[in-house]
Amino acid sequence: MASCKLENLCLTQSGEFVLFQSHNRILHHDMNELNSRPFVFVQGSTIDSNRGNFYIRHINGDLVFEKSHPHNHTMAFVTRIKKKESECGQQDYFCESQVEEEYHYDPIALSPNFTYYEKPVYALQRYAAGNIGHIFAESLAMIMGLMMNFNHPFVEMETLRENHVLFLDDLFDLSGENWRGAFGYDSTKAEHYSLLTMQLITKNPMLQLCSRDGIWRIENAPCRIMSTLENPRMTESISSMTLDSCFSNIYMGHTISNLVLHPYGKEGLFMKLREFIYRNLRIFPFDQTYSISQKKKQFKRYLLEKDIVIALHQKDKKGRHGQSFHNSEEFLNYLQLELPKQPFIQQLMQKNKTLQRRTLKFDIIDFSKFPSIADQVKYFANVDVYITDPGSAAYYSLFFREDTTVFLPPTCHRLGREIHCFTSHGKLVLSSLPNIQMLDMMELNGNQAQCNFRPAPDMYFNCNYKLPLKLMLNQVMKALKKRYRMVLTEFTELD
Repeated sequence: MASCKLENLCLTQSGEFVLFQSHNRILHHDMNELNSRPFVFVQGSTIDSNRGNFYIRHINGDLVFEKSHPHNHTMAFVTRIKKKESECGQQDYFCESQVEEEYHYDPIALSPNFTYYEKPVYALQRYAAGNIGHIFAESLAMIMGLMMNFNHPFVEMETLRENHVLFLDDLFDLSGENWRGAFGYDSTKAEHYSLLTMQLITKNPMLQLCSRDGIWRIENAPCRIMSTLENPRMTESISSMTLDSCFSNIYMGHTISNLVLHPYGKEGLFMKLREFIYRNLRIFPFDQTYSISQKKKQFKRYLLEKDIVIALHQKDKKGRHGQSFHNSEEFLNYLQLELPKQPFIQQLMQKNKTLQRRTLKFDIIDFSKFPSIADQVKYFANVDVYITDPGSAAYYSLFFREDTTVFLPPTCHRLGREIHCFTSHGKLVLSSLPNIQMLDMMELNGNQAQCNFRPAPDMYFNCNYKLPLKLMLNQVMKALKKRYRMVLTEFTELD
């Protein structure tokens, strides 16, 4: 795997991405070898096809712009160095052959709307963009990984919001392997979700690779790709080439720690992503500047004042993948009845000398009810215990505060008369998060599991997990004690 920072990469109107550099700078001087192979993989963080292969055509020469206005490029040239060796006569024993370098300037055309992007650009193809959880874990994680790989550790994170995000795909293009962009979800929703989610990390309009009438351009998203580019042309001469846009710095690809199913390295990546989005949304402790002592004091106040929130995400039982809870309503009613009886909860709910009585909230999550994705992130920043199905809703765990607990069920299938349950995909992806407890319900129950057979459209062998009521009540209590341990004996007045 590779992640790349490229300087002065350009897009031609014929759809080629071209990189101008002297062949002397290339190992073994073999440009044909570089041009014949994918240069980097740019699709999300899941490698399951050749869709993410990104080709670059290397051109021998340096690109030089001539400006007539501080922000407008009017002419461009490709500078080539040609070497000429002087000859010596056969009888001239004192003659030494000389190598002379000649500079040649070949003009190259710029489109009328040519754009030179001076700010950094992060480019990618989307994967399963019809699901917001996958956008978090695939696209946002990929971009955050690039930011961490190529930015100095002391760079102010706020400045990273000045960068651009470039989509290299069209989610309405379902030809070949391109269906993986929306991954069977509605393309309109997938495009809408991806545009909204990227607003968490950039304040600039999203960019997109577009094509109309055979002309390729970079435009503000959304736009369409109305023609196909089966294979890189690699044959267009400089004299017939027209540049649509160039990038001072463009970042692509990912390292192995960005891969969805690779657990190592994610602890740093996911925490940086959470911090970056917290800063952009001005969520405590990034709503203002605090000293270390002020931050601790403010967090204690936060725990004393906030409502106690237990959130449950229940997938639609008629959903195409199944894997919903069989008895979620029964479980929630049981918690609402039994949890308030616990002495610890009663103590936690008592009025403090200076605080109003708080509430014990049991929320069933419906993501469509939130006004925006930013509101979803802000909500999950205040959750104490999250009980979720094994689907992509678990990815919201990325935005939890320290000491939040997440309970994940196993994925269950029925084959014949036998039930097979195994650790869920979400547990594998999120197990490295250092700020939360990620608990497997089946493991807590001695590797025992019960489920109800219910075929789903895309998973005939689906079996919906049955929540063990008493076990989960005890585990939720332990999770709340861990969360509020710092205020258990300190119900004192805060200044």
